[in-house]
Amino acid sequence: MWIGISIVVLGLFFMLFFQKNIKGILDRTQKVKYGSGEIQTENPSQEPVDSTVSSTEEHTREFDSPVLREQVDLINNELTSMQASEKERFLVRYLSIVKLELAFERIYSIIWGSQIYILEHLNDRRFIGASKEDIKTSFYDPAVTRWPTFFRNYSYEAYLAFLKSSNLVREEGPLLFVTDFGVDFLQYLTRTGKSSARFKLG
Repeated sequence: MWIGISIVVLGLFFMLFFQKNIKGILDRTQKVKYGSGEIQTENPSQEPVDSTVSSTEEHTREFDSPVLREQVDLINNELTSMQASEKERFLVRYLSIVKLELAFERIYSIIWGSQIYILEHLNDRRFIGASKEDIKTSFYDPAVTRWPTFFRNYSYEAYLAFLKSSNLVREEGPLLFVTDFGVDFLQYLTRTGKSSARFKLG
């Protein structure tokens, strides 16, 4: 039963947080020739993804339906066997997990494959980091060579800025390090079977 509730809550929060973003993502989508076929990809311009979790008050006011009320009743019924303090701890922790996973999904929808490789590389060097120049020559430059059209107007500074503004990477002097949030993001990709960056453009 808890698995069913998990799916329901995740689905509801997906709708709440993504209803205003789906159109923007679709608007950035364009067709790209790939071999003999065609695939969909996004423009290289990456809007920063805020990794902090905002209040859901506005979304909960906007989203209401008989289906939502039915699910609320189901969850309330499941919580009746819990003590008040236990309920609060469970719901706060569960809500935090759901909101983090939604943030990870938002990032994954626009991150380049080469940027995932950067995170994996920095994760392997978690305590020593890597120089910005090494990251550029090892990841950015090969991506530019492979996808020149997408990177024509996408500088290395902007490419890195997305990772930093999304709280995936932090900069300390000439070195770059993966953040704890970035580590959790990689773990999320592994858990959900999305860790293979070779299937993403860029």
